[in-house]
Amino acid sequence: MEDNVEKYPSRNKLTGMLGLAHKAGKLIFGTERIIECIKIKKAYIVLLASDISANTRKRIENCCKYYKVKYYNISMTMDMLSHFIGQMSAVSAVAIKDKSFTAAILNILNSTTVVKRDYPREV
Repeated sequence: MEDNVEKYPSRNKLTGMLGLAHKAGKLIFGTERIIECIKIKKAYIVLLASDISANTRKRIENCCKYYKVKYYNISMTMDMLSHFIGQMSAVSAVAIKDKSFTAAILNILNSTTVVKRDYPREV
């Protein structure tokens, strides 16, 4: 697992930020706890693992849409996500309940997107 982190510097930043949020007590994991956190408007962003089950994905996404909470599908498996936040059992999703950590994570996620140019480059 460690090799995958080194190949993707932005993933390394994301995992570091998730680890900090977990240590600070600003990260929630577990489907029921995430849904409860969304309903009481404590979650600012939700990150979903790539191999989450269809039913769990649907439950969390529907809850996020209804309560207008941003959610992102990240390119990490449940095992990788649980490893990076220091959990022994598989973690399918995490919610961040702090504005500062949310801003930092959004900055990391937005910096990894590829900007598509619609105009030709000048030579």
